[in-house]
Amino acid sequence: MARTRRLDPRVAVAATVGLLGVYQQARRHLIPDEFHDLTNTSMIGVMAAVAAATGLSAREMGLTRDRLLSGLRLGGVVAGAVGTVVGAAGLLGLDPLGLIGDRAEASLSEMLLDVVVRIPVATVVFEELAFRGVLTPLLERATAPAWAMAWSAALFGAWHVGAPASASAADLATQLGTFAATAAAGVGFVYLRRRSGSLAAPMVAHWSTNGLAYAVAWLVGR
Repeated sequence: MARTRRLDPRVAVAATVGLLGVYQQARRHLIPDEFHDLTNTSMIGVMAAVAAATGLSAREMGLTRDRLLSGLRLGGVVAGAVGTVVGAAGLLGLDPLGLIGDRAEASLSEMLLDVVVRIPVATVVFEELAFRGVLTPLLERATAPAWAMAWSAALFGAWHVGAPASASAADLATQLGTFAATAAAGVGFVYLRRRSGSLAAPMVAHWSTNGLAYAVAWLVGR
């Protein structure tokens, strides 16, 4: 039986990055804000199709059942640390993640919808599948593990950076800070994925920095 020819890893990486880049620009300039959750959720299916087209295995993607508990445990440790830090900082009058001020204004139902539905599905599942489940293993096929982590983190940082509002030093510094923070998070998420062998670890950790931190900040800010 003839073997299915595997797509060149560099071509697969370039195509995946290009796809994500086109979607990001469409989301920023063409797709109305109220549809972002829907289109992000739809992109989960697109990324699953990319994984199938490039021949990624469940183990490469961190989706095997035998590593699920390991991933949940490690992600849970990170979530506990994030919740503790945000809660303690809030009680001290600090706002380390910039969440307490504006998000404390949300109603209970709005907060729960964000924490339980919107953030886990439209943000965490999509971004983790795209960057740690698909893009990182494709990069690992194309280059050394350290470089794969670096490139994955840099692309994750770039994903979160839009065009600055102006060319002022303050706006440029804000963009640079956003890139640095999210790229650093990207390194951490890749590490969690590798350490646990499961995509569940960065998913839980990612949710904790967005959803759990939001919930704790909301409670502290009441």
